[in-house]
Amino acid sequence: MKRKTFAIVFSLVLVIGLMISGCSKDKEIASVNGMEITTEEFKFWLYNAKNEIEVEAAAKGEAIEKIWETDKTVELAKEKALEAAIFNKVQLIKAKELGVSLDQAERDALTAQKDQYINTVGRETFNKELAKAGLTEESYTKLLEEYRLTDKLSNKIISESDEYTVSQQQIETYYENNKQQFENIQVTAKHILFSIIDNVTREPLPEQEQEEARKKAEEIYARLKAGEDFDKLMNEYSEDPGLAEYPDGYTFGTGKMVPEFEVAAFSLEPGEMSEIVKSDFGYHILKIEDKQVDYYSLEETEDFIRQTLLREKYYKQIELWRGEMKIDTNDEIIEQFKMPVNQ
Repeated sequence: MKRKTFAIVFSLVLVIGLMISGCSKDKEIASVNGMEITTEEFKFWLYNAKNEIEVEAAAKGEAIEKIWETDKTVELAKEKALEAAIFNKVQLIKAKELGVSLDQAERDALTAQKDQYINTVGRETFNKELAKAGLTEESYTKLLEEYRLTDKLSNKIISESDEYTVSQQQIETYYENNKQQFENIQVTAKHILFSIIDNVTREPLPEQEQEEARKKAEEIYARLKAGEDFDKLMNEYSEDPGLAEYPDGYTFGTGKMVPEFEVAAFSLEPGEMSEIVKSDFGYHILKIEDKQVDYYSLEETEDFIRQTLLREKYYKQIELWRGEMKIDTNDEIIEQFKMPVNQ
């Protein structure tokens, strides 16, 4: 069970709770008990904050290109990035104090996880994602290890303290007060795909072919806007290999599709057509066939709610640790830090 805002398959973009340490000889953005946060680290956190803000805006039906036109959104992204970096530094410091570390088996498991991800998306796509996030493969591996370390710390704190208990009444109250989190939306969507990846190697096509796909998407979109039949053009032009098996569209809930596709689908109502949507697979034009909304039951969400309430208690503990630590920030560098809006 996942909240809608967290219902995205693991990727570099969505590893929001992660950390990089031991970075380059870089300018210091801030420090926690003398452990520095460099501009290289800050760039990574800013990349994550940017994507988080854009996903939330798209879910509200806001135009992504418009939200970055104000300094307010840029400042919000910087605040989120700094808070995330400090939040994880505090945990890393506390993990060291409490003797929490990873053994070789845990490190090997993370390496296997990384290798599986590379095999899934392809080496070229993986390298491009690293570059966008300001990472090298070495720092990405370190990032995974530190995420696992902070997760191990939280499990230790929660399991070893009598304060971390949740009653059935607390669970039921949370469910009633936050029922909108547990919407179970099912959408049926058709789409016309203009692919930008090789269907055999799963690697991106040459730039010229990707540009041809974009132009073709624009041409077909203009014909649809002029009133041509969606199904006819879909059957004629879509390069989706699943079209033959799913001619009536895909039915899915949150967390099942790539973020760009999902955000567009859930923002539309039955009968509506999207604009051109770009994902790692290519250019999509969606049409919503059906949309149904109900709620997951208390029984289905009980474990999720329990973990959520335990996490809230743990986050309060992190704030207490933070209050005991010396935190310095270099506001001048943060103010001058340039955030690339389009990557």
